[in-house]
Amino acid sequence: MAITMYARATPRNLRDRELAVRLTFVAKDPNSNPTNSPTLYRTDRGSWLVQGFVVTDPEALAEMDIPEGESVVEIPDRMIQFFTEEGRGVAG
Repeated sequence: MAITMYARATPRNLRDRELAVRLTFVAKDPNSNPTNSPTLYRTDRGSWLVQGFVVTDPEALAEMDIPEGESVVEIPDRMIQFFTEEGRGVAG
């Protein structure tokens, strides 16, 4: 399954005109109910997108240097297997 995602228009990406990124669904957490989150996607830009649970714990966030426009999501260890070719069932 491929999804096209459009980034929010900002002065920087308006100049680039490369607003679309193609996503390939990798996996949903099989042990998460009822939302099947987190979800993992691979992009055509050689990167990963993780839909997950937003970290809101002030103490945890205070320990990280998170720049403006970025966020932190938490995923369980059981999702790490999907970061490998073998975990995604891709023949190598």
